[in-house]
Amino acid sequence: MAILIIDDSEETRLDIAAKLAGLAYCDSLSFASLPAALELIEERAAAGTPLNVELILLSTTSENWSSLREVRTVHNLKDTPVIVLAEPTPAAQKFAFSLGAADFVAKPVDKFQLLIRVRNGLRWRLEIERRMAREKELMATLHALSESASGPLRQSTLDTLTGALNIEAFERCIEREWRRAARNRSPMSVVLVKLKGETSFGQTYGLKLRDKALQSVASVIGDALNRPGDAVARSLDRGFIIVLPETPSAGAALVADRIRSQVEGLRLSDQELEVGPALSIETEVLAMTPHRQGSFSEFLKVIETTWRPEPELDRGIDSVDAVIKRAG
Repeated sequence: MAILIIDDSEETRLDIAAKLAGLAYCDSLSFASLPAALELIEERAAAGTPLNVELILLSTTSENWSSLREVRTVHNLKDTPVIVLAEPTPAAQKFAFSLGAADFVAKPVDKFQLLIRVRNGLRWRLEIERRMAREKELMATLHALSESASGPLRQSTLDTLTGALNIEAFERCIEREWRRAARNRSPMSVVLVKLKGETSFGQTYGLKLRDKALQSVASVIGDALNRPGDAVARSLDRGFIIVLPETPSAGAALVADRIRSQVEGLRLSDQELEVGPALSIETEVLAMTPHRQGSFSEFLKVIETTWRPEPELDRGIDSVDAVIKRAG
């Protein structure tokens, strides 16, 4: 297992490596730039000796920023947490999170803060691995059940186009999370995602390319959800609904921003078009803290009226913390 330290200053790399010396179960490898690290990782993978990277500590340089998106395209780095090392400015933090960073450590690097962030990142990576193992086991079980039932189980829970939950399965999922949040008095958030100009998109480029666009958005959303309780469904109006348990509005807004920035970097390919259309989405974040006396049906009404506002309809719920609208 290895932690990658990426900084253009050798002095900084040595300093960080010394601070991490107490993490005896992880080796640290230092690089002057992210492209250099990715080159070694690809070489090791091609040689049949892949490098098991548990965490990436990445300093901010223009070269590193431009290469950060590539990290998610490398198969064995897809779920590797990236902690950005930078000057503690709001703009730097927002930009880092929009590119998919998991955490942020201010420069000059304090050892105590560094170790806390690194340990949290390693725990997060371990949780991802456990989740993936559970998902693999669950999918194997679902596949076996689906095969034995000639496919009806899968058809009854998943949207056939995007692979997201269908709305009926999602309502069962979100009700379970809502009741858990009400018991624990913990926050939860819902992110509503819709392909911008979807109707005109289908009219302009055709239903086939529109469906491909929805599949691409669903794939980006799936990559952005890292915890076992996170779930996404395709709604009846062809948008997507995401539930984020134990997540306040600020955390959900970061997830929404990350999804939007990833989608805006996509451009669909089509044999009949020299240049395929770029994608854009609009998102809304609904954050709340359910209570035991609350009504789940009223909660669903809140989601519906937030996505398609109807002023004359009383939402009937007093636990909405925030609604954040973001246009792509």
